[in-house]
Amino acid sequence: RFAKVQKKPTDLVRCIRYHPTDATCFASAGDDGVVRIWKVRENVVQQTVEKASVQLHNFFDAHPSPIHSLVFHPSFEKCLITASRTVKLWNFVAKEEILSVPVYAHHATSVDIWSAPQSVSATLVVGNVEGVIITWSLEITPIGVKVLTVVPRAAECNDLVCALIVY
Repeated sequence: RFAKVQKKPTDLVRCIRYHPTDATCFASAGDDGVVRIWKVRENVVQQTVEKASVQLHNFFDAHPSPIHSLVFHPSFEKCLITASRTVKLWNFVAKEEILSVPVYAHHATSVDIWSAPQSVSATLVVGNVEGVIITWSLEITPIGVKVLTVVPRAAECNDLVCALIVY
């Protein structure tokens, strides 16, 4: 069964991501620049799921322009990364911006992050509308984020970078 949440018809949702360690949590974002954190609740009757409900758990204004991509950090459960004209790292529970980095002349279309389990090092990868892929080496600790290196790389094609997955 599907849970339906009503929104204004003009609010285009551009991205949805489940939390990597909390299966009841996901985030959405879109043209209004707002990140919404949702919780899925299941009504269980006699060990079967009767219906699921989705509840808005938290939200915050992340960007003044549309958000095209977002991703949760795989190791830091309160960290979320959003991509628009800038890429921002957030403590989404406290609604605090941790870091903001530019994406050069145009907005980002896709973002992902890779980190080994329990590691403070991470690689942030962003694709933008110019066909450029930018990587940042980050050091993320409970007390802050340190940008170690930034490497812009030309994409293999000049088309819009629409989807990017880090392996």
